[in-house]
Formats: sequence, C-alpha cells, structure tokens
Amino acid sequence: MSEHSRAEKKAWVEFSKMIRARDNIGGNFRCPTCGRTLPIEEADAGHYITRARKSVMFDEMNVHAQCRHCNRFEEGNHFLYRRWLVDKYEEKKVEELERRAHISGGYTTVDLLLMAKDYRARTKAIIERKEKLQNLLEGFKK
Repeated sequence: MSEHSRAEKKAWVEFSKMIRARDNIGGNFRCPTCGRTLPIEEADAGHYITRARKSVMFDEMNVHAQCRHCNRFEEGNHFLYRRWLVDKYEEKKVEELERRAHISGGYTTVDLLLMAKDYRARTKAIIERKEKLQNLLEGFKK
C-alpha cells in the first residue's frame, strides 16, 4: 500500500469515527434510508455519493451514520438517501453536493494526514460536548 493510500485510509478511519460520534444519539442512531433506530456500534459511515468521488469523499453532508444493511447490501439505498437529504438540507443544497461530486481532484498525502488529525480532534470535541450536555441533563433530573 502506498504512503498516499495509507494516509487516505487513516483520514477515512478518523472521519468515519467523527461521523458516528456526530450522529450518535444516546448510544443509538437512526438510519437515514430505512429509518430503523439501532445501536451506534452497528453503524457504517454511509455515503450518499460514492466515496470514489474524491471531491465529496470527506463531505460531512454526504456521509451519515447508516445501517450496515442499507449501506452494504442496498448500495446505500440511494433514492431514499437523497429524499432524506432533501428533507434535512433542502433540494438546493443537495443539488450543490451533486455538482461538487463532478469536480475532479483529490487530496495530497500531507492534506490527508492533517485531515486525520483534525477529524480526531473534532471527534474528541463532539464526544466531550455530548458528555457535558448529558451531565447537565442528568443534573436537572435530580
């Protein structure tokens, strides 16, 4: 595996952890395509537009916690995913995402390594923020 491929894999691992942390609601997530609520441990970081399109591979609007069945066996359940995205972000923003997918290019190895570091820090911040919020909520219950 080339240095660039290793850097892309590292960035992807950290990005997917961040997506699952972002979409984690009390240890669960709701699949955007089938609507099932499942434990976050059963989530993939599923793309609306394939990650082969490098220009949107790491686009946070393009990737959400998705059940493994929809992501792996239903090829992302593309039609339902798009409908969900339109409901969440509006048609115009989804169309912009689809346009960005046609931009060629990718990332340098250095960019990918820096992205991995940034995603790791952002994941930590998301988890800490959610833990603080949970502690506040529990304090109000007492």
